[in-house]
Amino acid sequence: MHGLSLGALAVTGNMSKRRGAGAPLPYTMPMPYDGDLGLEADTLDYFECFLRSSGRGMELPAAVIVETIQAEGGVKVASYRWLKRLAEITKRYGVII
Repeated sequence: MHGLSLGALAVTGNMSKRRGAGAPLPYTMPMPYDGDLGLEADTLDYFECFLRSSGRGMELPAAVIVETIQAEGGVKVASYRWLKRLAEITKRYGVII
């Protein structure tokens, strides 16, 4: 549980909790997690494409917030390889993780 502050609610994927904030929660962009697009797809390719695209409609993010273990609706653990590559990508683009 990462809390119920507006900042924490802004980054949750749970829509009922986001709505419970009673205020718009802008300035966040959810991205697919390790394995979310199936075993064949690399979600970090998607993320890096987003960062690289000049047509994304927004500035580069200041930070990436990631749960290494997700437990909403089942337990999902990000692989070491995925987390390491995420760190490499964010470093390359000057984004804190």
